[in-house]
Amino acid sequence: MDIFNRSPTIAEDTVIFTIYPPPGTDKTGAAALSALITSYVQDRLLPANHIWHRDSFELHLVERDDSSPRRVVTPTQLRLEGTMRVGDAIDDECVYDTDGEFLLIEAAQHLPNWVTPENAENRVWIHRSNLHLIPLEHISPPSASSKFSRRKLPRHEDADSDKDTPDESDFITIEHALRLIRNPEIDTTADEKVQAGIRRRIRGQTSFCYRYPETLKQHIHRTRAWLPTDIVLALSQNPALIQKAVEAFYTRDALQLRVVSKMSRFPPRTSVYAPVTMTRTAYAQLMGQKFHPPKVFGRWTEPEGTTEWRWKDIGMKVACGFEMLYAENKSRATSATSSGQESLEALKDALRRDPGYQAYLDNLKRAGWFPVGEIEGSQSWKEQEDKAATTWVAVRKDDNANRASFTALVDSAVSKAQSHKDEILAAASSEATPEDSDEWLN
Repeated sequence: MDIFNRSPTIAEDTVIFTIYPPPGTDKTGAAALSALITSYVQDRLLPANHIWHRDSFELHLVERDDSSPRRVVTPTQLRLEGTMRVGDAIDDECVYDTDGEFLLIEAAQHLPNWVTPENAENRVWIHRSNLHLIPLEHISPPSASSKFSRRKLPRHEDADSDKDTPDESDFITIEHALRLIRNPEIDTTADEKVQAGIRRRIRGQTSFCYRYPETLKQHIHRTRAWLPTDIVLALSQNPALIQKAVEAFYTRDALQLRVVSKMSRFPPRTSVYAPVTMTRTAYAQLMGQKFHPPKVFGRWTEPEGTTEWRWKDIGMKVACGFEMLYAENKSRATSATSSGQESLEALKDALRRDPGYQAYLDNLKRAGWFPVGEIEGSQSWKEQEDKAATTWVAVRKDDNANRASFTALVDSAVSKAQSHKDEILAAASSEATPEDSDEWLN
């Protein structure tokens, strides 16, 4: 085993998706494609205010294959890639994950006999809304395939140790596969029974998954919680922060728990009742753990088992998660990518001096990104350019290294909320927001 050439370790709850733009697409064109796809997912495919259980949908511009030697980048090598950890929320995972090409599971009964997890790499594609399978008769010459390494999937305990060394005789490179998929004279479209199996998966006609995207509305749970005011303010601007806090609480260790004895950043004495929204999985994780409140939370007068006690219990656990993660991330960058409209305007002013950004905007204009009939500089135009600028920065960043820390995201959200703090807290204190039934836990 070559320990110096291993692929980076990928958590088993991870989904990876890669989009290969048409040949000849340059960096600005790929960035524009990313903006259009992201906007479609967020604004049209997902329900309003959707919350992902762990990682949100993001795309990053990748200019080379990490499994191959470094070499001069050409436009054909550009791709958009995303990596999402879904945690225990299996309905976020609905394209390949750490078990391989898992879409094939949905059509397993109708697959050709030759398809196996070992030889399916780079042979399973989605192109023009259809699934494509590249037959084994198409393989890359040794001179090409030797420059690349097979994707190593996690081995189960009962796996055959003889398969540690993959068979390269049926390997096809990505570049070779793309040429075949895009060649109109070569039919790689999967059998209609295979297509139908995938479509049933999407329509929710299988026991494993549900109808999308309609069922995503049942992905979240709304409740109330007794929360420190700064957490209420932060969630009013960035509701997804609650997911990170719940994960921190759910996976806590003894060392992390030290900071909750003082709760110096989010003191409980400032707490108010407020509506909160989280994924059902996160709610179940909170409700499923017995945790005695640290002394700093004081004595609760509400009897255990009452609605008010449950709200305090939920709020205490969420607040502990915020405190732990905030303290843990203080050593990282202290500023978020976009801390307010003022910094966003400064960002756009700087970007406008970049010819690449201007070409990117031109691509978006031709694609209909900006509202028809709107004058440049109008409110609607500015809102779309704000999204475009944010995407331009995000898609060109390294995946995790340059992401804003949890501490920075919280500070940024609280800062944004200060100008209308009283209105936010007044709205939170009202009981107008209904609480969802949690009978689904039983």
